[in-house]
Amino acid sequence: MAFGSSLLHVSGYGALCAASLAIGGVVAAFRPPPDKLRGYIQHIAAGLVFAAASVEVLPDVMQREMPYAAARVSP
Repeated sequence: MAFGSSLLHVSGYGALCAASLAIGGVVAAFRPPPDKLRGYIQHIAAGLVFAAASVEVLPDVMQREMPYAAARVSP
């Protein structure tokens, strides 16, 4: 696959994400989600952030053979 072709694909996915954010913002402005749905969305977002952080951090921690560092809580 050529660079231009892959750049076009990535740009298309980026545009799709931007469009979905804009559409979601307009819909939410005129019809806010109920509190229960908002709570579900926030929990899903928090889980995704935690999963992304653990995918980034845990392999490095386990490679260094310091698993206690993953469980350590900063004071």
